[in-house]
Amino acid sequence: MTTGLFVTTSDLDESSGGGNVSIHEYNALSKFCDHVDILTRKDVGSELYGFPFAWDNAISNKVNNSYHMVHFNGHPFGRTISNLRYFNEDIKIVSSVPAHNIEVSREEHYKNGMDYDRMYSHMVEPKTLERYITQDREADLIIFPAKICRDYFMNRFKLTNKTAIIPHGCRLPPNLPSYPSHPSEIIFGYIGAFGPDKGVNYLVEAWNKLPKRTKLIFFGRDSEIAKHILPKDIGIEVYGRYKDLDEIMPKFDVYVQPSATEGYALGCIEAAAYGKPVIVSNGAGAHEVFTDEVDGFIVPARDSLVLMQKMLYFIERQDEVVRMGKNAYDMAVHWDWNTVEGLYIKAYEELFQ
Repeated sequence: MTTGLFVTTSDLDESSGGGNVSIHEYNALSKFCDHVDILTRKDVGSELYGFPFAWDNAISNKVNNSYHMVHFNGHPFGRTISNLRYFNEDIKIVSSVPAHNIEVSREEHYKNGMDYDRMYSHMVEPKTLERYITQDREADLIIFPAKICRDYFMNRFKLTNKTAIIPHGCRLPPNLPSYPSHPSEIIFGYIGAFGPDKGVNYLVEAWNKLPKRTKLIFFGRDSEIAKHILPKDIGIEVYGRYKDLDEIMPKFDVYVQPSATEGYALGCIEAAAYGKPVIVSNGAGAHEVFTDEVDGFIVPARDSLVLMQKMLYFIERQDEVVRMGKNAYDMAVHWDWNTVEGLYIKAYEELFQ
């Protein structure tokens, strides 16, 4: 009997990127093992959020069984590994790392008036950062959602572990609506948080440069923050968290992911599954599953001029919204969550061969 443990710093929640990915990694581990225990953010306590090493202590104290393998989604869990190995020194360790570029993220925080070194001291001080990635150094397998993540992370920390690239997946809608949904105007959408490295400021700059404006809408957490940082401009609308993609996808025609740096950006493949062409920056790992000018556009990160030009292209070429949207759906079909969970299971199987 194979027993597993799944540990995530997220809640299992389909309306957030990390939470959604956690659901399907947990599903994959559950299909592979005969029994799986799970520890999430709720098991740690919200009061510890923002104190990563306190998370490690809280989780490690809950470990009291002999597991054959553990899958970590999130950091850091060095002490937890020590406790797990106390019960089984041969435990297989898997770590999911949607790595973003620390240096780029730091630049963007300071550019936006935010003290990165104070906010993320564990990512700056060398000894603390080394402790933070202990689980990765000791992992039997590190899973990345994109090659850009793997190359940066493995080179940055000089790691030689076994790795696998497994892109994030999507849920295919039961009925694909006809697109574009708004024949009189092309509406652009963004799903996600509003942190400095998400590139939202470049999207706003692109919007302000557009000679023809339609509508730009934002979905996701941090909606209150967004109301303060986004210009009070006609054509920009901000919504909060959403419960169901079926609820929000018909509200826009083209998805925009302007990330300065991001491990993946789940909204890209989710939008593609609904027949939306995607404008994605090469700072987001998700750009690797798209083909420029086929199912959308891949643009340089932190370049608002090129971003504006591609948005204008869709405003002026509705036929291209339809063509690329259909291609986006055809691409997304290959990355439904059932398929992606199968890739995780294959990676687990290889660990035990």
